[in-house]
Amino acid sequence: MKKAITDQLNRWLGLGRSLVIYRRPGRERALRRLYSEFVGPGDLVFDIGAHLGDRSSAFAALGARVVAVEPQPQLLRWLKRLTRHQPGIVCLPLAVGRAPGSAQLALSFRNPTVASLDSRWRERLRTTIAGFRHVRWEDSITVPVTTLDELIRQYG
Repeated sequence: MKKAITDQLNRWLGLGRSLVIYRRPGRERALRRLYSEFVGPGDLVFDIGAHLGDRSSAFAALGARVVAVEPQPQLLRWLKRLTRHQPGIVCLPLAVGRAPGSAQLALSFRNPTVASLDSRWRERLRTTIAGFRHVRWEDSITVPVTTLDELIRQYG
């Protein structure tokens, strides 16, 4: 019971941290300025691992059609909520990998931006970059996986 409460608290702390970092006032304006040299009206953009959709929102504000892919259920709910008034954004509950199917997505409750299908990357990140030594992946879930080629086939 104590672990379940701690895990839930850590999930909310991680979500709150992400909202503060990625949805703070002025961030979208800066992202639009950054991406305006690469993204324009009518372009198609794939936001792989869209998280809370800060980039998806910036791309849509530039007039692009956006396919936002986010496999974490809690983040997907927030992504849909935060982008619901932007009709140019399609949100998909998927991971993207080498081959279609399903895979284990490792979750870090306090650091949801580092969820990953790649165990070697997680270990390398944790052992080689001092700022990530504290990161723990407390859980994993099975998620559907598609390929970028399949997304291109479906969306253009």
